[in-house]
Amino acid sequence: MDLSIVILHHGSPEEVSENLAALALAILPEKTEVFVVNNGAKNANDKIKFEGSKKFLTKFLDIENRGYPHGNNFALKIARGKFLCILNPDVIVQKNAFKNLI
Repeated sequence: MDLSIVILHHGSPEEVSENLAALALAILPEKTEVFVVNNGAKNANDKIKFEGSKKFLTKFLDIENRGYPHGNNFALKIARGKFLCILNPDVIVQKNAFKNLI
């Protein structure tokens, strides 16, 4: 795995949906995984509108809210990427952002 992206949220499915849509349009490494971590909000991942992408593997996780650091660390422990990225749910990634970084 080349890149692991973690998006931690607490009940912001609209923002996460927009974030995932932007990632689907971005230039990403060939082997990319995205973890969408719901930090304790009831059924929040169920409300995300995203049909998937052939560019990256998406994993949706629901965990108990034990704070921002715990939510990110939970996903980072299972991430397999050589490079790790934590995105807030309201971030809209520009098309060349990762191309320029990696």
